[in-house]
Amino acid sequence: MLLPNTMPQTGGRWDPRGTHATLCSVLTRIAIPMEYGLPIVDVIRAMATDPDLTRSAVQQARWRERLMLLAGDLEEGRSFAYALERHLGQFLPPYFLPALSEAEAKGQLATVLPLLIRSLSGAPTAMRTLQGALTYPLIQLFMIGSVLSGLILFIVPKFLVLLHEMAPGYQGSHMVWLLHTIALVKALLPFLPLLPALLLLGFVLRFVPSARQAIQDLFFGVPLFGRIPARTGLIEAASAMSAFLAAGMNMLEAARCAKSKVQRRWARQKLDRFLADLEAGKAWQQAWNTTGFSTPLTSWILENAAAREQPREGFQTVADWALEDLNRRLGSLATFLEPVFLIANGLLVGSVVYGVAGTLFDILYATLTF
Repeated sequence: MLLPNTMPQTGGRWDPRGTHATLCSVLTRIAIPMEYGLPIVDVIRAMATDPDLTRSAVQQARWRERLMLLAGDLEEGRSFAYALERHLGQFLPPYFLPALSEAEAKGQLATVLPLLIRSLSGAPTAMRTLQGALTYPLIQLFMIGSVLSGLILFIVPKFLVLLHEMAPGYQGSHMVWLLHTIALVKALLPFLPLLPALLLLGFVLRFVPSARQAIQDLFFGVPLFGRIPARTGLIEAASAMSAFLAAGMNMLEAARCAKSKVQRRWARQKLDRFLADLEAGKAWQQAWNTTGFSTPLTSWILENAAAREQPREGFQTVADWALEDLNRRLGSLATFLEPVFLIANGLLVGSVVYGVAGTLFDILYATLTF
């Protein structure tokens, strides 16, 4: 039996790291007692005093204040969606609160909130996985680049002067290799400050959601990253459709709300076409398949959902599949890029060492031979 005073200790706890993870943790711990019809104000107040809610004392104080204000609004009789918008709305995607408000008005809050949490928790986690995989190689590339810069600017020129004194006019293959390596490193030197600048920019943009989204759209528009932008857009669009349908809207209303609330421009354009086809009288599963969202698997999922008259379940399944596919693609990308950076670092260092050592051994061999 679930009791209100035990719920804060059993309600979906995990190790939260950062604002987004804390948000997902808080909402999950609210959704569980809500599902069983238990009062959530006590749960919210208990979370506010939980010392393990965040790892930072500053963040702990901020979240304590937010949760106490949230509980206060609920005790005064305000709606859950209204209170959430006042105190946590800045952390939520645009479609989250309208779907939640609609669900609360129709008595579907306990059903819709877990679906919204699922859509909230997936894609940012995958992005953080990629960012974490790329941070170390970039730092290592900057450190090795700095060392190489010192070698090329201060050490190698003295070596070349000594070499010309020992063997005037020497132009062996190793010397040519060394000179080309020096030219390459000098050409790359102006770009070296960009690495710490990019890391600093990435840290700053964590606190500017709109700018972060614009940078991500630009970054993932590079062909190397394949279908990643499409998958993130599909997750958002399908999650929004599922949420609005679960809130009790019909297909046309859900499409209109989803189109007006999704963040990514690519998803908004596809939903605009989906809405136009629906208004033209096309069946919803066929309209979705002509938007550019679909793959053979998602088409089959939605056709199956249409046959069972469960469109909400179909869209949620598509969102779950797209999230799994995004995680797989990001994992493959991170696995590919990390050794590429490491190999580039090794080639730069190895080229300088090979050129210097080879040239030195050539001169010593020539000296000993003759």
